Amino acid sequence: MKQFKVKSSTLKKGFFCLLVPTMLFTQKLTAQLSGYTYGKTITIQGSRIAGPVTNFPVLISFTDPSLRTTGNDGRVQNANGYDIVFTLPDCSTILPMQIERYVASSGEYVAWVQLPSLTNGSNTMIYMFYGKTGVVANPSTASVWDANYMGVYHFNSSVTDGTANGRNLTDNSTANVTAKIGEGRRLNNNSSPYPTGAATRHLQLPSNIFNTVTNFTFEGWVYLETVNTSWERIFDFGRNTTFNMFLTPSMAGNGVKRFAITINGNGTEQQVSSATTTGTGAWHHFAVTIDASTNTGTLYYDGAVNATNTGLTLRPSNLGTNTANYFGRSQYAADEGFYGNFDEFRISSTARNASWITTSYNNQNSPATFYTVSAEVVAGALCAALPVTISAFDAKPEADAVTISWTAEQESAGDTYILERSGNGSSWEAINTITATGSSAAQKHIAKDPAPLYPVTYYRLQQRHAGGSISYSQVVTAKLDDVYNNNKLVVHPNPARDHVQISLQENVSAQHLQVELLSNTGISIPLQPVLIGNMINLKLPKLGNGVYFLNVYIKGRKYSSKILIAQ
Repeated sequence: MKQFKVKSSTLKKGFFCLLVPTMLFTQKLTAQLSGYTYGKTITIQGSRIAGPVTNFPVLISFTDPSLRTTGNDGRVQNANGYDIVFTLPDCSTILPMQIERYVASSGEYVAWVQLPSLTNGSNTMIYMFYGKTGVVANPSTASVWDANYMGVYHFNSSVTDGTANGRNLTDNSTANVTAKIGEGRRLNNNSSPYPTGAATRHLQLPSNIFNTVTNFTFEGWVYLETVNTSWERIFDFGRNTTFNMFLTPSMAGNGVKRFAITINGNGTEQQVSSATTTGTGAWHHFAVTIDASTNTGTLYYDGAVNATNTGLTLRPSNLGTNTANYFGRSQYAADEGFYGNFDEFRISSTARNASWITTSYNNQNSPATFYTVSAEVVAGALCAALPVTISAFDAKPEADAVTISWTAEQESAGDTYILERSGNGSSWEAINTITATGSSAAQKHIAKDPAPLYPVTYYRLQQRHAGGSISYSQVVTAKLDDVYNNNKLVVHPNPARDHVQISLQENVSAQHLQVELLSNTGISIPLQPVLIGNMINLKLPKLGNGVYFLNVYIKGRKYSSKILIAQ
């Protein structure tokens, strides 16, 4: 069985009904930003999003002749690329961004752009505008990083902090180097014997930054030259060999990864130890999280969970005074220095979830497959007022599906309709794409949703115009049969203490089944469901008392029940 991640829906009891009036509406997109001459559409691929994420910093990295400065036969006016900005599809909401690298002669552009939300399975479009004269101010802002980031280090010819916290690093003989994303730092600890202790090339964080930190995340790219070194560190935070937490890519020269934290020396370490070796001679993504609410430590490697420990009770705050917070150096004088390169290191005072880590890896490892970039157009073409007139937008539930229909009073050849659905009215996924006929006469379109979300499914239309612009319809709501839902799913005991048993009306194979337990604030609780015939057994972790929402998905159809947990 696997741990399942699914979308949450608002749970409301009611009868089988549909409250959708017949509508006639017209939508227009706003004009482009004033003064910008050119633009491109960037479409982030929903297939590369591992799960819903919010306020997510997306790496935009590509080289384009159009992004060269005008003096280099390009379109950009400012020598530092300051006249490049990003907006939502409304063409007026400027997105927070931070430039990491710009090369005026080649059009190489590397920046981080924060998007309000990304949803797995649903493409997201933003606009890139450029070519405005007179821009002298750097549009970069630290607000691209949410409040949970303690420090962000691009290592782009510097060791400064990209957040507003100002936690710049102290550099100890590292060097600038071409890296995974722009530039990075090289820790050339390769002399024989390998250097140890203070002699190592390393970086150091400010003191006492972990005093109040309970939840924790480290993320970063590592290029390891060899695994012949012994107990080298990616990071080691603390004050001495008694109080520390560290991540090593190679224990005792065997290449096996380990994260550990202790407040009483190495004999009492709480560890998250991998069973796999670290690759050398290539860039690999490492992440470590501590979730204080579940006492879980997780080690990720190249975007996937590599090892976990559900009995990790120590927190960074337990280290007390932390005056020796290193990247690339150990608290132990005998441990060797790191031999390789670092890039894009981040630390957070929250436990980033698996969707966040995997999506970050997908984005940073291969930007070219994470999004597509359209051809250059005149900026006005992105946001020209394009009327979309749709009437009789309707959604009708049937026995095993919902039929969605609409009439387009006006459409153009090359336009497409993307039908999107949601379980909560805010997180959307694309379920069907229909090509417009381009006829001048009214056209009726029909689509089916074979797996609606119970008990309520929301639908909307995204119309993509041939010129690259988009517009959205209003939202219609289909309320599905709660009586059928409740009969299909029997949960006991309820109230529950340490386990729950779910009875289904029929046997279901594991590949057609998903289970999710949500708190009343929408937090997903990790589960390990065991399926036997038509019975699902769930062992409950230690939870706070209260009402929880249990969702079971059978072949994509959702069944829900409220349960009271009293432990």
